[in-house]
Amino acid sequence: MPSYYLNRTPRPDGAHTVHVQHCPQLTLYRIHLGEFTQAGEARRVALRHCAQAELCPRCATDSPRR
Repeated sequence: MPSYYLNRTPRPDGAHTVHVQHCPQLTLYRIHLGEFTQAGEARRVALRHCAQAELCPRCATDSPRR
C-alpha cells in the first residue's frame, strides 16, 4: 500500500494537497497520513488536519497502480 502525505503549505486557493510518498511535488513540510489502498481514504484523513484537502492530480488518483 502506498504512503500518503499532506502538504502543510496551502495552495493559493487555500486547499492543501495530498500526495503519494515519492511524488516530485511533495515538499518536506508535510504530515504523514498513513498507508491506504485508495487515495480517497487518505483525503478523508487529511480533512481532519485542514478544512480543504485535494488529491494531487499527478500522483494521488484512485486509478489502479502499476
